[in-house]
Amino acid sequence: SQANIPVGELINDLSIPYIFDTVADYKASTIVFPVGKTIHLNDRGADFTVIAGTGTGNNKDIIANTSAAQSVRLIHGNELLTSTLGSIAGVDAAPFVRRAQELLVSIGGGKIIIDINGACQFVDGLTEELPYTPYTVDVQSGIEITAIPEFRVIGDKTQGGIIGGYYMFRIFEDKQDIKIHGFQDIDGGDHTTDKGLGGVVVIRGNTGVTRASNIDIWDITWKELRNEPFRLGQTDFAGIIGQNVNIWNIRGNGCSSHAIVMRSLLNSHASGLQIQNTGRLAIDISSYCISCHLDGSKGVNRFINTTGGAKVDGSLNTVDCSIGEYYYDGQVNGAGSSNGFAMRTMGLRARAYSIEAKNCGGLGINCISGGTSGDDDLDMYWEDININGVVAGLPASSS
Repeated sequence: SQANIPVGELINDLSIPYIFDTVADYKASTIVFPVGKTIHLNDRGADFTVIAGTGTGNNKDIIANTSAAQSVRLIHGNELLTSTLGSIAGVDAAPFVRRAQELLVSIGGGKIIIDINGACQFVDGLTEELPYTPYTVDVQSGIEITAIPEFRVIGDKTQGGIIGGYYMFRIFEDKQDIKIHGFQDIDGGDHTTDKGLGGVVVIRGNTGVTRASNIDIWDITWKELRNEPFRLGQTDFAGIIGQNVNIWNIRGNGCSSHAIVMRSLLNSHASGLQIQNTGRLAIDISSYCISCHLDGSKGVNRFINTTGGAKVDGSLNTVDCSIGEYYYDGQVNGAGSSNGFAMRTMGLRARAYSIEAKNCGGLGINCISGGTSGDDDLDMYWEDININGVVAGLPASSS
């Protein structure tokens, strides 16, 4: 107990931490501590060290004293809780995540845990650097970002005028070794207007020469997002945007566009997806994807599940890509409606297996491989296909 230690020793002995209940108590203290003294702040649940001067104070990792010409700086390793920087429920979490990232990047990377017990927005510091991809956190190499189960993100409905809303996280060009996971019940607010949260993660490139790599995204649930909740790649050019991009255990309900887009990716994988009520496709794996695969082997209830008129589209110059363990139910529109195909595959050496679809209307699966007249079945392989209760064997041709 501090009460049992002589005051002079408690203040000046660098081996004994001095404890304040709150940040406000420290800031108001008139005690002049020696540089290097450890200060523990109970409301932050963290240790700080005394530094000279007050000019660098930011009320996050550096807290300036208002009565003495000194500050305290957060002591941390390669794992940071945002609460130690001052984040709390009801206060936008984005700036605390950005500052935590800056601190971790300075020591070679690490893990950020958003440990807010409650809901808050995630829009402060919104950047509109590139068209159509405004974002709040530009994730850097070697960073892992997660959240405790009690944390909730709610979209900012005042963010109008941004086409497709905004993304929580952007991964740009040559960033690598990034993990984003554990965000539950992300609520975009209203997916029918250009207000609110647009999506969770966007991976974009610029030159087509550099590429993001070793990106893992998992255990995320969302509802009512404005744009494509996960836009992994782009179609602006034919170059590979990302490689070894993996996404699994994703559940979502309600968005105005595709739910998961995989474009211009190499050696990438999606599994364990449950997608409902999309404005367009549930999963769009297209545009120069090479060796990319959708399956339920890692996932939720074995299948990749899509419902409510949502579909899988593997199309446009894909090579060596596959779709498997996929269950589709177009239950909103019903059998024989204009739902069209449960799944469409186009490209070279495509493979589809373990497909069950009902209420899909049309042919169920449209298999176009090669894309030129007379070559519709080029290198196309399927097995274990059940469409509206009719089991199909290997294809003789596109059907």
